[in-house]
Amino acid sequence: MSVHDKDYRENFARSLFLTGKITQEAAHALSPRIKELRAASGDPITLYIDSPGGSSAVAEGIRFLIKAPDQDGRRCRLITVVIGTAASAAADLLALGDYAIAEPQADILYHGSRQAFEQLLTFEGATSVAANLQEANERLALRLARSSFRRIIWRVVQLKDAIEKFRDGPEGLEELVEALTAKFTPENAMLLREAITKQKSLQEVKSAADNYLKRRKNVAQWPNKQLEPELVRAIVDYRSRLHKEDDWLLSRTGMREVASDFNLIHDYASQTKDLDAQLEVYGSLFLTQSQSAEFKSKSDEEHKVYLESHAADKLEVLWYFVVSLCRLLQTKDYQLTPEEAYWLGVVDEVTGSDLQSDREMIEMILSTESATRKP
Repeated sequence: MSVHDKDYRENFARSLFLTGKITQEAAHALSPRIKELRAASGDPITLYIDSPGGSSAVAEGIRFLIKAPDQDGRRCRLITVVIGTAASAAADLLALGDYAIAEPQADILYHGSRQAFEQLLTFEGATSVAANLQEANERLALRLARSSFRRIIWRVVQLKDAIEKFRDGPEGLEELVEALTAKFTPENAMLLREAITKQKSLQEVKSAADNYLKRRKNVAQWPNKQLEPELVRAIVDYRSRLHKEDDWLLSRTGMREVASDFNLIHDYASQTKDLDAQLEVYGSLFLTQSQSAEFKSKSDEEHKVYLESHAADKLEVLWYFVVSLCRLLQTKDYQLTPEEAYWLGVVDEVTGSDLQSDREMIEMILSTESATRKP
């Protein structure tokens, strides 16, 4: 007899429906039901989604209300299910579920932040709006990357030959991504190819900045107010050398490039703890067969150092690829099928498909353990 795990299954008895545009009015309508479900039990709450999007801030507010701890510190797990359309803010909300499910007929649509206006804009106003939209896109992209990263790890390990070459070294990422593109329509396959191009650029910037800073003494002990100007100098030095044959000036497009690179490296530094945690959990998946055998022979105290030496560089380039991918999703319209959303790490499961899911793996383990315990 199969065993069902409530943490990975939708539960209509503890469900909410988010339909139509995501507005403050929609959030107000859902709030009493959310509070009722949270008060009744700490079991997972299922959120069914059929929405063209709306306010990202309101969507995050709904998610926070479901996920926030109660007075006893108890949190409810969130299971998101797209039953029709999940676009823009609704697509982000879908992906941010603890376990995300797509019905086979669903549509998932991503695009960048947008803002409507009822009056004419001045130059100053337009500049401020552009900066705010860029900041919103970056924030949403990084949040999506954190959510998708663990899923994409499990996707790429399914790409048999390509993952073996990637385990040999981070330079195998391009072939790994090319194998992944076979799962997409030609239009959406271009998204992945563009992401790998951007990933290479990001890696080059970081490597150049690292090499520049290595020439300075005691950088690790510098306060941010000393480190950040030096980092800007490192980036300007890199960009100047990169464009030495071009008519490249900071006063033209150069300053925007430098600012983008600075934010990228700053963001990476803020993600270091996340990557350390991911390395501890998933690092062993990126070891070659011989490395895996050697890893198993090590003591628990030696595991972290071994993974840092043999898997961290692969996890890092994969992370940069996922960040590049999520940034691109915030630039223009990308309509994904449920299967494509699965391979991009937006959802964990597509109902009725033969795609591997966490639920199947967990329930298979539980069924085996249950059968073993029987007298």
